[in-house]
Amino acid sequence: MKTRHALVIGASSGIGRSIAQRLKREGFFVSGISRRMPPPDTVDAAQCCDVLDAERMADALPQLAHAHGVPGVVVYTAGYPVMGCTLSIPEKEARQAFETHFWGLDRVVKAMLPIMKSHGGGTILAVLSIASVCPPPFEAYYAASKAAASAYLRSLSREMRRENVRLKWIAPGYVDTGFLERGNWFGMPIPQVRGSGVTPEQIAAAVVRMIHGGPEFKILGWKERLLAMGERLSPSLSKLWFSLKR
Repeated sequence: MKTRHALVIGASSGIGRSIAQRLKREGFFVSGISRRMPPPDTVDAAQCCDVLDAERMADALPQLAHAHGVPGVVVYTAGYPVMGCTLSIPEKEARQAFETHFWGLDRVVKAMLPIMKSHGGGTILAVLSIASVCPPPFEAYYAASKAAASAYLRSLSREMRRENVRLKWIAPGYVDTGFLERGNWFGMPIPQVRGSGVTPEQIAAAVVRMIHGGPEFKILGWKERLLAMGERLSPSLSKLWFSLKR
């Protein structure tokens, strides 16, 4: 990594905000792109832009790179919570999950990866979800869109194995940020969900470790690691887990 500029997509709140703040404490110049302007203590520079706006993103990403140097780190945290009974979820909502989690990520990667390669390399890291590994009930489109992002990064990482840009992703479970509760739930009330108690600050610390080395992929939370192991060994184990939680 030749530059200390870090770009965080979705830096205005929750996990993205914690990651941006942690990167600042680590000595990075942090720029952010999000639908709402991040708080002043979160980033050093910002552009207000929705990842769904392809034309605006095509302008915002190069502008930040030109003004502050090509980022050595890009962290994608944008998320769209669409949950509930799958047959009750409108197609428009389902498509927005894919636009946010998959096509938004693709848009950022295609804009930033070539110029990162030509300026010494770096790391592109996406915050995904345990749902990408072990899809729970009532999160069909959320899980599918996160799984698509995971497969995309895995494939691209193998393409880039001789290049100087690393593709990484992290999969936390439920994090108490209000994201799930603010979600668009269809056909059912919002359930009570409990994770392993992983905090946004712990995710931010793990992201920084992965940027400086560490694994290509990481699952956070002891429950989440058990679920992933069960899914890998026998999908019936995770199916039983979810049936006991209903």
